[in-house]
Amino acid sequence: MKTHIVMKTTIMKPFLFSLAIFLLIGCACFRLSAQVKTYTENVTIVSNFVPTLSDANKLNAQPVIADTNVTISPLNYTFLTRKYKTAYASEPIKPARVGEQKFTKLYKFLLKAGFGNYTMPYGEFYANNTYSRSFSIGAHLKHLSSSGKLKSWAYPGNSENAVDFYGKKFFKTSVIGGTIDYKRNVYHYYGFKPDEFLIQPTDKNVYKQRFNLINADVYFNSTHHPDSLKLNYSVDLKYYYLNDYYNTTENAIALTGDINKDLHLFKFTSSQVLGIFARVNYCFAQDTNLNYNAGIITLKPYLKTTFKGFNFNLGLDISTSADSNAKMHFYPDVDVQFNIVKNILIVFAGIDGHLTQNSFLSFTTENPYVESKTLLSYTSNPYNIYGGIKSNISRSLNFSAAVSYSNLKNMPLYVNDTNMVFRNKFAVIYDDAKLLNIKGELAYQKDEKFKLLVGGNFYNYKMATEQKAWQKPVFDAYIDFFYNIHDKFIISSSLIGRSNIYAKTFDGTSIVAKNVKGFADISLGLEYRYSKILSAFLNLNNITSIKYYTWYNYPSYGFNLMGGVTYAF
Repeated sequence: MKTHIVMKTTIMKPFLFSLAIFLLIGCACFRLSAQVKTYTENVTIVSNFVPTLSDANKLNAQPVIADTNVTISPLNYTFLTRKYKTAYASEPIKPARVGEQKFTKLYKFLLKAGFGNYTMPYGEFYANNTYSRSFSIGAHLKHLSSSGKLKSWAYPGNSENAVDFYGKKFFKTSVIGGTIDYKRNVYHYYGFKPDEFLIQPTDKNVYKQRFNLINADVYFNSTHHPDSLKLNYSVDLKYYYLNDYYNTTENAIALTGDINKDLHLFKFTSSQVLGIFARVNYCFAQDTNLNYNAGIITLKPYLKTTFKGFNFNLGLDISTSADSNAKMHFYPDVDVQFNIVKNILIVFAGIDGHLTQNSFLSFTTENPYVESKTLLSYTSNPYNIYGGIKSNISRSLNFSAAVSYSNLKNMPLYVNDTNMVFRNKFAVIYDDAKLLNIKGELAYQKDEKFKLLVGGNFYNYKMATEQKAWQKPVFDAYIDFFYNIHDKFIISSSLIGRSNIYAKTFDGTSIVAKNVKGFADISLGLEYRYSKILSAFLNLNNITSIKYYTWYNYPSYGFNLMGGVTYAF
């Protein structure tokens, strides 16, 4: 029996359309499935189909705003304070120990004595107080002489004697001190060969020279820390008296003072040190022919400041010659330093100048064979331009190098006095010059065990009138070496060298520049410390035994040695 389904037309059309869509999709799926696998299924309808539609219901829910404000009731509370008695028993705190503070034992007296070839006795004595926070006082005596001979040359004997007394008194923010000393040095003008003259001197006193020098110095200065804002000051008063074997005398007095203060006026620099330096020196000289009275008055205001690694010094040197032809000179005094690497690598540059008073003392200190009747005058340096570098590579190693260019007015030079029979004394002449100087130094020190110092200078003189810078070297050099082996053996050595120099000589009326060869003097020192208070030493000088000339016609000793002992008590 077949079941017939009868519906109204309005209902059948959508149904038939849906059924057609369903059949098309079914056919498509059947084909796709048939391609993969053949599948057959029979469907049997066993009940009447009754289509129904569900009723549509409207949602009646209304939106509600939730109130998030929370009302907090006031809370009142009080503290209940109670006192509780406690007991604390303190114990003393032990001071922190960084390490044991060791003081090297000091001795009040030191005696050194020795003897060498060329009949060379030596003695030196020191006396000083030990540790003291309030004062320091001491004395020093020295004698060194030789009476050896140089083949073919006149008698070269000499002696150096000195007696010094010195002391300091320390206050909380200042120190006062002074020195007084006496020196008696004897030389001989041995720069000639007696056999070359028909009349030969039989008495050594004919070409003898003796200097008596008395020095006195009193100073007073503050000891504030460099960063202190307090007033810094220093005052120094010096006097000396000099006479020689030929009745030439010289008195000189010098008073210097410096006062400065860190003002901190501006905030863009770390400090502004404003100060003024003053110096007054006057010299009274007299020989058998003339009197010489002259001096210099100097004022030097300055400002020192630091800005972003640069250290500036801005100053002006105002110097006046105090004599019958008084003249005022103005010299720059400006320099700057820059820390490329703080406290390790520093470059510097500047320009300065000064007025120098030449004296009989300054000449005879440099060259003891200067004649007594010496022309004294001023030397002016209108400008000295310089620059360089210095470095502390480590705590043990540092070096420096610099170059400068100077203009020298009235520079003194030593020439042999041709008016004398033996021509064995030096006169002083003056000439203008331009000087280029290059210098360098390297220093290495490892505690107190090893020390090495190497340095040298190069000089290039351009004279205005003279052919050469007489008796001036082109370069000089030095090396100092020190090695301490377990505080028992000490080895020291030194080398001093100099290039050739030129002496002004004459062939008739023509000037001849006489070449004096350079030299290298090597010395060696050995010391054996038997104990902390007793030691023995041996010094070997001019090991290569070179007969070099310190001045024209003034040869040095060859190889010489000295041995002796040192005793502290």
